[in-house]
Amino acid sequence: MTALNQLLNTFRTTAVSAREKGTYFERLVKVFLTNEPFYKDTYSHVWLWEEWRLESAQRGLGDVGADAGIDLV
Repeated sequence: MTALNQLLNTFRTTAVSAREKGTYFERLVKVFLTNEPFYKDTYSHVWLWEEWRLESAQRGLGDVGADAGIDLV
């Protein structure tokens, strides 16, 4: 079993809800996109939806609304 499979299995067994599994996975993908050399150089920022909401408010963009299934921005 690969390290990724082990990590995903940990997510599946420790999460108490589907939403929590999704949150674990979203955070994993964010870490991947911000650290893997190809993507790290491709994207200047990667935000979770709630992080983006705060960022948009700080930039004066107004309320961008609730999470509507968007995981990363």
